[in-house]
Amino acid sequence: MRFAKVVLGLPVDGPFDYLVPEGMLPLALPGSRVKVSFGRLKKCGYIVGLSSASKVRNIKPLLEVIDERPLLTPELLEFTRLVARHCCSSWGEVIETALPPPLRLGKKLDPREIPDSRELNKATAHPGVTLFHSFQRRRRWEFYLNALKETVSAGGSAVVLLPDIPSLESAGQRLKSVFGGEKPALLNRSRPDEASEWLRLRSGKAVVAVGTRSAVFAPLQSPPFLIIVEDENDPVYKQDQAPHYHAVDAARIRARCSGARLILGSQAPSLESIHAAGDGKKGYLYDRRAEEAVFPQVKLIDTTSTFYRINSAKRAVSRLMEDAVGACLESGGRVLLYIGRHGFSTFAFCPSCGHEMKCGRCDTHLVYYYKENLLRCPRCVFKAAPPRLCPACGKDYIRYAGSGTEKIESEIARIFPQAKLCRWDDADSRRLCAGSRIVIATSAITRQEDAGFDLVGVLSADGALNRLDFRSAEKVFSLLAGLCSVARKNMIIQTAFPGHHCFSWLTRKDPMLFYKEELRQRKQLSFPPFSRFAEVKLRGPDEEKVVKAQEILASLLAEKSGKKKAYEMFSSGPGRPPKLRGNFYRQIIVRGKSAERMSDALKKSLKDFRRSGIIVTVDMD
Repeated sequence: MRFAKVVLGLPVDGPFDYLVPEGMLPLALPGSRVKVSFGRLKKCGYIVGLSSASKVRNIKPLLEVIDERPLLTPELLEFTRLVARHCCSSWGEVIETALPPPLRLGKKLDPREIPDSRELNKATAHPGVTLFHSFQRRRRWEFYLNALKETVSAGGSAVVLLPDIPSLESAGQRLKSVFGGEKPALLNRSRPDEASEWLRLRSGKAVVAVGTRSAVFAPLQSPPFLIIVEDENDPVYKQDQAPHYHAVDAARIRARCSGARLILGSQAPSLESIHAAGDGKKGYLYDRRAEEAVFPQVKLIDTTSTFYRINSAKRAVSRLMEDAVGACLESGGRVLLYIGRHGFSTFAFCPSCGHEMKCGRCDTHLVYYYKENLLRCPRCVFKAAPPRLCPACGKDYIRYAGSGTEKIESEIARIFPQAKLCRWDDADSRRLCAGSRIVIATSAITRQEDAGFDLVGVLSADGALNRLDFRSAEKVFSLLAGLCSVARKNMIIQTAFPGHHCFSWLTRKDPMLFYKEELRQRKQLSFPPFSRFAEVKLRGPDEEKVVKAQEILASLLAEKSGKKKAYEMFSSGPGRPPKLRGNFYRQIIVRGKSAERMSDALKKSLKDFRRSGIIVTVDMD
């Protein structure tokens, strides 16, 4: 008798044993999709192993083997297993993350689309990790294209990860022109043809793939493998929903288990990547002279100074910034003004009773949009007309505070009425802002390949620095590095913290000054990359139940942590945010040295915890 070990795309650990009927023996192979009974449901599962014995009584048989040849290669099976262990998820959940939706639903395939995976997965050449640090996107792409040409000419295959969807088409066209008109596979969950593109790569008809976060699971066929991650520091590479994997961590795992070459590129590499590169001594490429040649002249405006308070109090655009913008326009230059929020005002309240206008589902301040005359929640789809009277006390005055792109646009239009200006808000902004002398934008502008401005003015970056987040300084550093990359000549920053290391490196044009100081502080506090954090999230519609469940689970985890020392309790409290889309959130943060050891220990501990109406997930780092 033969038994199949099957995993399912559910938050339950497996694998589960199923009997292989005699007629299915030739097809029931590791990597094949199967239909099985799971409880009262019929589900699509994935064979991850076979055995000749099982300890399960009254074992159920497989209902159907969907694939004539295994869809998942041995390399992809092992890779997904390691990712699942790393991010404290089930193996089946990660496999389903790797597959386009139609393939998860059991879509039957032509066996000619799936070559025999046993002929593949030979040892690859030139393994290792290269961290390419450059403020110039053009230089990074030149480096990537040389590596891609080398890999493809050696008969290998490659995948390029990009942080946003608009970049995919342009990158696809660029690669098509380089490789003699051969179109790369474009992998993105929003594309209706993703399944056919995935199969084109799986069949070997395409050897290069370009995609967003989930493309890290691309079914590469021909070694040597090459994985490229552009803008590797971008937070969008971390998945918000379970499984909470990070594409860069997954790429490192794949490089280790398959012998692939990994190239990480960025204008502001993450601290984890810098630390993994031996603080810039191992596999780290940064041409300081070439970068300094294109680095803008940076000036910091101290918003706490007496001069600033006298001349620019209560102004989003200081007198000094206004003078710099005027001088740039007079010389025929182009200006970018950065502000971190959309809308007109970010905070609405009643000055009489103090009532704040918040989203009832998210408990988040509503943002006022002047042109639409609407209050919108920045976290969900809620929107409402602004009230004429205070909902709490009935007074007829609502005050709007805080600045967004609309308010800055209004202020700049008043100061420079003759200048053509626009807001960079969405995908249509490239067309709308063509020819504009002043552009007002959020950080989205830094992803535009051809964006360039003679003056970049940062109106406020302090808000991000003041958040309760140990990565806040790194995020501000990343933002400023991105803005540097679009500044041709000058950059002016308004800040209350000009001596902070996330600003001071700019005047000396040396990013390693920031990295060294930030790593020193992280090491002193035993924060990542010198440790690993895991956030255990609890959510549910009943706040009292969620709080009670958190107390019980925190006690359970504290009790379990003392036995094997895989982790230690770090903190316990409200989630961030504490309420979202009608659910209340609480969090328990634990700290350890190894993500895998923490994952194993947390999975065992959470097996003993069940509460009706409470959903528990684990987010590593």
